[in-house]
Amino acid sequence: MPELSQHNESPEAVAAFLDIFRTRRIPLSLTIPRSEQIYTSYILSIDEQQLHIDQLMPEIGNQLLQPGQAIDIRLNHQGIAYLFRSDHVAQAVDSSGFLYHQISRPAQVTYSEKRSSYRVQPKLADRPVVNVAITPGQTCKARLENISTSGACIRLKGNHSALEFIDNHIRCEIQLVGLGLLSCEATVRHHQHVAVINESRLGIEFRQVQGASNRKLHQALMQLQRHNIRSYAGN
Repeated sequence: MPELSQHNESPEAVAAFLDIFRTRRIPLSLTIPRSEQIYTSYILSIDEQQLHIDQLMPEIGNQLLQPGQAIDIRLNHQGIAYLFRSDHVAQAVDSSGFLYHQISRPAQVTYSEKRSSYRVQPKLADRPVVNVAITPGQTCKARLENISTSGACIRLKGNHSALEFIDNHIRCEIQLVGLGLLSCEATVRHHQHVAVINESRLGIEFRQVQGASNRKLHQALMQLQRHNIRSYAGN
């Protein structure tokens, strides 16, 4: 499937992403010109003009950085790959004697995602109810935890043993914004009962989702993930 790429031009969106990277201590992968090594660092603080990042590991990278050098920075968070470019401004030492680097604050952050391998997780408040037919005449309601074009993870109340499922198959109906009602059969690939909350967690693989339905599902997942990214940046 094609890779989805977006550019975040607004200063507000860029600021939101950078603050997420900082507060969650998400590791940065840095590429320095004339070096094939990838170096790791973290964002320590952010001001209007600069990012302050921790000293690089391996340590040899700290000696290679020169003022004015362009640095490509990549990171991954919640299945999404982010990329931005900064210029090295200066090297400094904090009050505790630890080395850090001042780099320019990026004007743009690019993010991308390969839909063929990534499951979209709706926000908790937006997770749709799934109607699940386990055995003939027995239908129950489940909650969608995550979904991809190939399958989903759902949670339903009670201890539903795998022996209940007809030939390890269930029929489910999922209502997604941009998709409408997806009604299909699925194969149960994973079953786990969580005794503390008395819920069963099922990993299911869709069967017979083809043609127009499959394309519509793919478009609905793209729409859902865009919503997640924009909402996340706006918080």
